Amino acid sequence: MLAGTFPAVKAAAYMVPLCPFPSRQRENLVAAAAMCVQHMQKALTEMNIQLANVISDISGTTGMAILRDIVRGERDPEKLARHKHARIRASHQEIARSLEGTWREELLFVVGQSLELYDTYQEKIQLCDQRIDEHLHRMEAKVDPASDPIPEPTRRGKGSRPRQPHFDLRGHLYRITGVDLTQIDSIDVRIAQTAAGSYSGPEVRWGKLGVPVRVCRFRPGDGLTAPKAILP
Repeated sequence: MLAGTFPAVKAAAYMVPLCPFPSRQRENLVAAAAMCVQHMQKALTEMNIQLANVISDISGTTGMAILRDIVRGERDPEKLARHKHARIRASHQEIARSLEGTWREELLFVVGQSLELYDTYQEKIQLCDQRIDEHLHRMEAKVDPASDPIPEPTRRGKGSRPRQPHFDLRGHLYRITGVDLTQIDSIDVRIAQTAAGSYSGPEVRWGKLGVPVRVCRFRPGDGLTAPKAILP
């Protein structure tokens, strides 16, 4: 008889990743949701609705509230502009003027369908976040946040966005790796997860500010400027 084609793999060969499979699916869903936003923005532009000129992100609180009202049948620019959030720099009048266009049924249909798809993708993204949260909860901790609390964030977040997780990913990464990678300039929590997942393992030691020294052979100094060499 022929030997088995697929030999059994020892359990020790499996590594529990910091970037589990739902993370890849999540990125696909985020990209698909962004495509829906592009379709809605293109349809608005073809109707001469220049909302994107006064609101930087139509998928934010103000933009989505206006889009949902449009889909429900509202066409009055003054009423639509009432959805303005306090953080929007444009005035009520500027938003109202940007909503003066030519409403076309075929393009409004595109906006409606794209909005429905966007909402569906958001629901799936939250399901992925739930699975990722459960996965990270099961991973071994290197620090106890109760006795060694996570440092204060170096910069304020910009609110909820589709790319940002709906759970405390920063807290999970700190508990698992023992460092807060987001303290490094230009690294947000999603980049931190990718970096930690790429260099995690028993053979990797993490530097004071979160750089994998076994791989890079250096770590940032206390001032986060000049690197300090680490001799083997």
